[in-house]
Amino acid sequence: MPELPEPAVEEVTDGVFAYLQLHGQWGLNNAAFITAADSVTLVDTCFTERRSRALADAVHRTAGDRPVRTL
Repeated sequence: MPELPEPAVEEVTDGVFAYLQLHGQWGLNNAAFITAADSVTLVDTCFTERRSRALADAVHRTAGDRPVRTL
């Protein structure tokens, strides 16, 4: 299976992030996450396990060790 291009994480406003997948990919979806002082709220997951793992990695890179408490 070919490598997926790296999705982008853009901060929409303080602590609110959009997870953007590049156009032209199969199985696109909208996802976002909101960071709080001690946790993360994840809005949606991705279409496949592989994409969901990439989303989880992006959340971890952005939010550090704060756990996802709400999905």
